[in-house]
Amino acid sequence: MAQTEQPKPQSMGCLVAPVAIIIYGILGFLLLWQFGGKIVNYVNTMDWQQVEGTVTSRSVEDGSDLTGEHYNATISYTYEVDGEMYEGNTLDLRGVINVGNRDDAEALIAPYPVGASVMPYVDMTNPTRSVLTRDIQTGIWVLSGIGGFLALLSIILGIRYMGSRSQPNIA
Repeated sequence: MAQTEQPKPQSMGCLVAPVAIIIYGILGFLLLWQFGGKIVNYVNTMDWQQVEGTVTSRSVEDGSDLTGEHYNATISYTYEVDGEMYEGNTLDLRGVINVGNRDDAEALIAPYPVGASVMPYVDMTNPTRSVLTRDIQTGIWVLSGIGGFLALLSIILGIRYMGSRSQPNIA
C-alpha cells in the first residue's frame, strides 16, 4: 500500500510578511491622512503674496467639551487687495488651533497685539483666502515623511511578496 504524502502545515512564519506589510501600510496611510494635508496646504499657498494688514482682534476661547479641556487661539486681521478691504481670521495652515492649556493658546497669538501691522499671505485669485503664517512645524514634516516612507515600503514589500508567491518553488 503506497503512502500518500500529507501536505505540511503552514507555519506562522508565512503570516508575518503579509501582516507586517498591512501594518506598515495602515500606519503610513494614517500618518499621511492626518498630517499630509498640511503639506498639501503649504504647497498650494506657495504662490500667495504678502500684503500689508492690521490685527483687529484676538482672543483665547475655552473650547472644552466631552473630549477634554482645550483652548482655541483666534485672531482677526484686515488687509487690502486692489483697493478692497478684506478680513481674515486664519493664523496658520492648521486652521482652527486647539491647544491643551490657556498659556499655550496665549503664546500663539502673543506676537500679534491688536493694532499691530502684519503681512498676511493672500490668494490673489481669491483674496478672501488668507493666512498670517505659512510655517509648518518640523514635527508635521517628519510625521508626513515617516508616513510616506511606511506607505511606500508597504507597497514595495507587497509587490515583492506577491511576486515571490507566484514563482514556482524549485526544490
